[in-house]
Amino acid sequence: MVFLLRFCFAAKAIITALSPHKFKGGDRKLSFVISAFSFIFCLNNSLAATPPAKIIHSKNGKPSSVSASIICGGSIIEGSTIIESVISPRVIIHENATVENCIIFENVKIGKGVKMRNCIVDKNTRFIDNTIVGYNHEEDKRRGFTISEKGITIIPMNSIVQ
Repeated sequence: MVFLLRFCFAAKAIITALSPHKFKGGDRKLSFVISAFSFIFCLNNSLAATPPAKIIHSKNGKPSSVSASIICGGSIIEGSTIIESVISPRVIIHENATVENCIIFENVKIGKGVKMRNCIVDKNTRFIDNTIVGYNHEEDKRRGFTISEKGITIIPMNSIVQ
């Protein structure tokens, strides 16, 4: 499991850093990383049909910002900031949330004003409004989360984070 987590986070870093003009189809190492990551990502996510991702302004008009990230179908991002992250299918990120350098697996609900960075969030997890995760490792350990040797906060499946 530790290897899988390390691989996913490393692959996420490589994939989100890709620029379309730099990618060359003949790059075998890069093709392998993308193929392996896609295979593992699909194993952990259902393949049911989902609508396209929806990236919208918040109710008060704040636009969403997505940078160097992958957003899967069925996800809704409402007036939030997503930076260098992978967002799986059926993830809802409410207004004023910030998700930075994270992998979010399917069916996660992120409340208003949530701030998270350097996290791997397993599926079916809920974040209560204004929760902060990944900024204070002592607080994250107190909540029962695992912190990797590289400082990544790992949030288990079916958690309610507050």
